[in-house]
Amino acid sequence: MLRRDVRFAGGAPLTAEDVVFSHRCARSEGLPGSSMVRAARMVQSLEAVAPHVVVARGLDPHWSARAVFTTGVFVVSRSAVLEKVRALAARKGVAVPEPFGREFGALLAELPDLGPGSGPYVLAPRRAADGPWAAGVCLDLVQNHDSWRRAHAPEAWNLAGLRHVFVVDPQAQVALARRQQLDWLAGDVRALAADPSLAAHYRVVVYDPSALGPLFVAWNCRRPALADPRVRSALGLLFDRVAIAREVLHGDAEPAAGWFDPGAPETPADVAPLRHDPAAAAALLAAAGVGPGFRVEILAAAGDPMHRRVLELAQPSFAAAGVELVARLVEGGVLRDRLQRHDFEGLLALKYHPDPWIDPWPHFHGSQTGVGGQNWMGFADEEVNRLLDAARTERDPERRAAHYRAFVRRVHELQPVAFLVHPRAALLLHRRFRSAEVGPTGLSPELWWVPPEEQLHGR
Repeated sequence: MLRRDVRFAGGAPLTAEDVVFSHRCARSEGLPGSSMVRAARMVQSLEAVAPHVVVARGLDPHWSARAVFTTGVFVVSRSAVLEKVRALAARKGVAVPEPFGREFGALLAELPDLGPGSGPYVLAPRRAADGPWAAGVCLDLVQNHDSWRRAHAPEAWNLAGLRHVFVVDPQAQVALARRQQLDWLAGDVRALAADPSLAAHYRVVVYDPSALGPLFVAWNCRRPALADPRVRSALGLLFDRVAIAREVLHGDAEPAAGWFDPGAPETPADVAPLRHDPAAAAALLAAAGVGPGFRVEILAAAGDPMHRRVLELAQPSFAAAGVELVARLVEGGVLRDRLQRHDFEGLLALKYHPDPWIDPWPHFHGSQTGVGGQNWMGFADEEVNRLLDAARTERDPERRAAHYRAFVRRVHELQPVAFLVHPRAALLLHRRFRSAEVGPTGLSPELWWVPPEEQLHGR
């Protein structure tokens, strides 16, 4: 049953036909994979049986299927999207394809946006003085007065607009903050907060968002030496997790023992993070028949200074154990290509969970080692497979957490992944914002407001 007061930006009503159309769009053959595509596949079919009633059939047995589907499939306007597809086909000089086939999906993937939406904010119209939209520079949003959320929760979404400015250079970020042209900034926030010019206007906020997973090194278990758990365990002992948390993450992290956050129900209390012990690592390598001169290459993203610093910190420990660590920092396209070809030994990465229903199955199940799978390590273990399969269909939270705790113990024993630290989000937030408190989903501007006398730039 749909709400009867939901309208798209511009005033057109949202109907059951729009919901069915959105679901079928997300399941189009030519559409690349995404979190919305995954969510749409949680239900086999939808049928509009009345203007505001939809019947779903074929729910996936995954324990989170209902929540993933209802929160992950974004509803688009059927008429607006069909018109955009027709216009794009005309510009490309091709026939307008039948909906939901491969050609239709390919055109959908090329559309810059699928709006209008029904959320609390919409893209701001551009004024001539502002110039054209510039990808990677800024994104302006203004209130959507047609949004049902404003009538439903009049205390929320108070900000008149939001401007997302994309500034990569940390020094440029600080310069803008000193001029109060940024409302928040990340980095070594405690050092920044010691700057009087920033402390007067910003406060430190630290929290643990559900989307932020562990920093880890995944080992390619297809390589002969790395197929031995003793070798993988030895390499895991060469990372100083306490130093990484302190020196790379500025203290806003804690050593990690597994895939789930420390303290989560899925994290067993009897599994501790690996200690930093180069001597024990050297003994394990010797027991595995790996002598001095062993060479390991670890891939990481070139654009992330955190990755570079982690590998720099590890170099002396690897050398002390007689292991040559080769840090290979590559661009994103090269990184993805090498992963797809399984052309790597180690991968340093920070996990972002696309939704709060964290599922390690795609990354650790033995069925996901082939083309298109996310188990790049080539890791396969019957006990891990059994536990992950059981957890995916277990709807009781306590029993599911017990399966995951057993999974964490088994992975800790086999070490296909060296879990390093669990970072926390840390930022400086401008003091003018009221009701800016951390909630269940993190730090959201839903309830923020600014007194009129403290508003900057007329907003």
